[in-house]
Parts: sequence; structure tokens; C-alpha cells
Amino acid sequence: MKIHFNSKEEKRNSTILQAPEYKNLATLRLINLVALGGFSLVILGIGIFMYNNIYVAIGQIQSIVVFKTQIGSEAIDFVTLDKVREKWNKKDSDTKIEIKRDPFNPLSITTVSSTPS
Repeated sequence: MKIHFNSKEEKRNSTILQAPEYKNLATLRLINLVALGGFSLVILGIGIFMYNNIYVAIGQIQSIVVFKTQIGSEAIDFVTLDKVREKWNKKDSDTKIEIKRDPFNPLSITTVSSTPS
């Protein structure tokens, strides 16, 4: 493979890159790119972690504070509450069913025959 150079500077750089110190340059560049990608992923992961665990939590706390202020100012009508409790207790007391027999024990059945024994 023949390489064409446009200037003496490129030819000189080419001979420098062929020196024994630069024989692993392609491997070093690949390792550099992989390390840079890994570092970028770590920074991205830290950013996502901070967003989910800090900023979202702060937003949720603000929502809770707003909801508590809205709910806390609501007045209770005790007259209506007493009426509802009275009707509820009346409903519970009216629907009591008396058990005429024990459902967990068998019935004692007596048979009556029309013929004398």
C-alpha cells in the first residue's frame, strides 16, 4: 500500500508515527474512546440518579404541601355528621337478624307417621 503525502510536514509526521513508541497507538486510541464512553455513561447515570432522587422528590414534597394546605382548611359540618351517624346506627340496629337455629350443628329431625306403630 503506497501512501501519498501532500507536504513534507505530513511525511515527517508519518515517520514519527512509525516509531516503536507509537506501535500501540491504535489500541491506545480505542482504549481512550472506550474510557471516554464509560466516563460519559457514569456522568449520565449520576445525572439521572440526581434527577430521580432529588428533583422529583422535591417536586413531590411541594405537591404534598400544597395538598395539605387545601385539605386542612376544609370545615366539618358536625350537624350533618351527627345525622349521618344516627341514621347509620338506626340502619344497623334495624337489620339485625335473629338466628332461630344454630347453623353449625345438625338439626334433630323427628318423623311423624300417619300409621300407628
